[in-house]
Amino acid sequence: MIANPYWDEVKHSIVKNDLGPGQMVRDSMYDFLDTIRAGETPKSFSGRDRMRIVNQFQLTVTDPDLVRFLVRHAGPAAIDPMAGTGYLADLLNQHGVDTLAYDLAPRRVMYGTVRRGHGPFTVKRHGADRTLILSWPPMHDPIGEQILRAYRGNKVIYIGEWGDSCGSPGLFSALDREWLSLDEHHPIRWHQMHDIVRVFVRPRRSQGLWMHLGDRLTRDPNEFPARVGNEFARHADLCLMQTLEEVKKRGADPATVQNLLWMIELLEQPGRCDCPTEPEWT
Repeated sequence: MIANPYWDEVKHSIVKNDLGPGQMVRDSMYDFLDTIRAGETPKSFSGRDRMRIVNQFQLTVTDPDLVRFLVRHAGPAAIDPMAGTGYLADLLNQHGVDTLAYDLAPRRVMYGTVRRGHGPFTVKRHGADRTLILSWPPMHDPIGEQILRAYRGNKVIYIGEWGDSCGSPGLFSALDREWLSLDEHHPIRWHQMHDIVRVFVRPRRSQGLWMHLGDRLTRDPNEFPARVGNEFARHADLCLMQTLEEVKKRGADPATVQNLLWMIELLEQPGRCDCPTEPEWT
């Protein structure tokens, strides 16, 4: 049985997010503002429970939809170099994702095993074949960018506020300019938090929908080389139709570049089909 005590504690306090998409956890701050809107006097204003829960587990709420999203994109193995309590790594391990957890200063309260380690070093040494999890990198601190630069793998899952309250300008610039945005998810949030989960993949230089032309990564579909179509041409019609249906089930538009890239990733999963492993270039 999967243990997720964080969600067990907050799941009965979920309300519509009044500051953005999705839902949020109703806390004393929400109640305070709600009573002000209604012209009433708030009965209480305490953030102790919220701080206790966040310190015990982590900032981002691990609701079931988020967990499923992370498991799908993490693949068979992941590494979390800023694991904190290790709660997220432990959840992924429970779902069959072999996840290594490290932290420069592991918390006293830990879930699973969190080893002491410097982020860039642990990622460079142990992360080449694992999905990198960048969860709430500290604000105005270069460590997030340093970890990303040291990483030799091909997929990054970023968790936290985007461009605000965590990370550094160098980290966000590197992800935007040097990586391809594959997918994103809006988790259930605490009130006045703006965390998002974004998945990035490293662009391939020899083939794919997004291409390096010389030393420049193009984002203009008019510049895509003609042979990109071979990514799909080498697959049988039935294989392509099954993958297309999988994309549509998520309500995604397969005509967008992002979802075409996702289709290619699905098609390349080991054991998915018996089509040739290499395209025949024309």
